[in-house]
Amino acid sequence: MSMSITLSPLHTMPDDDLRSWAGNARSRHGVPATATPAQALPTVTDVLAALRVAGCRGTAQFTVLGMDVSAWLPPSSAGSADPNDVGETLLLPAIGQPALTPDRPVALVSFSYWRSGLAVLRALCALTPTAGPLLAYDDSARDLFVARPGERAEELAPHWPWLNGYPD
Repeated sequence: MSMSITLSPLHTMPDDDLRSWAGNARSRHGVPATATPAQALPTVTDVLAALRVAGCRGTAQFTVLGMDVSAWLPPSSAGSADPNDVGETLLLPAIGQPALTPDRPVALVSFSYWRSGLAVLRALCALTPTAGPLLAYDDSARDLFVARPGERAEELAPHWPWLNGYPD
């Protein structure tokens, strides 16, 4: 059972890896035959701003020098199924980058033990204007999903494999 969803800028995926993953995936919404042109990675501030715009709540598994992350990603409601809960959230900087600072490029965003698949989809859509097309995948990489700038969570929800929890 998948316990996390990772978001990766589509342009960072080598074409061979993308084709291999897509060929072995159970579902692959919006996955192109080749990756998209390179562009700048989103910064820590870009990612946190997208989470705030999407109304997400969760548990940050990272710290940012000089920032109160909980002001951008408030803690989720305890106990109940919080419709905005993206779970444990981890930002992974670009390779070779030191500690997270507000302007540090982010290569991956990972959500673990989330309670709301729709909240993760809203976070994905909120990040695409800055990050460009994003590839979402679970631990097994059996389900792949690409969202592009301008696409809305409500339109994509019928195709989102994690809308109602973790697929078997």
